[in-house]
Amino acid sequence: MKTTKYHVWEPLKGISDNLDYIEFKFAKGLQLIFEDRDGNEINFIYDQLINGMFVWASRFTEESIRGDIDQLALQARINHFNSENKSWCLYKVSNSDFLEWYDELPGPGSDLYPEVEHHVFMSSEIIFDVLSEYEPKVIVKPKEKR
Repeated sequence: MKTTKYHVWEPLKGISDNLDYIEFKFAKGLQLIFEDRDGNEINFIYDQLINGMFVWASRFTEESIRGDIDQLALQARINHFNSENKSWCLYKVSNSDFLEWYDELPGPGSDLYPEVEHHVFMSSEIIFDVLSEYEPKVIVKPKEKR
């Protein structure tokens, strides 16, 4: 396999470079909910039913055990922002080992559907990986004023 590579992903301008995990929902699609440092709620919604699936696969792992992606994410930030010190939390992956694993399962894979993408959501505690044929909707709900 070719070397896995991370790329900074900006699905919506103005998203914070750090997100805290709030909730994961899987009903009528996949929804990942985070909060930015200003208290705004950021929803990533995979709700398109394509080929009988909302997403091909998803997984989550604790951030502390995913040291394997630290260098990949750092290189993506250097390539995109030209800085080692800039933080970021959303990535697309090329030459994905997650997609390679999925392709080994029985049934159609990326050989028949080359538009499948690997999206990574890195929060302060959890990392979500999603394989999907489309980008999610992104909805920002401003922090409620008290």
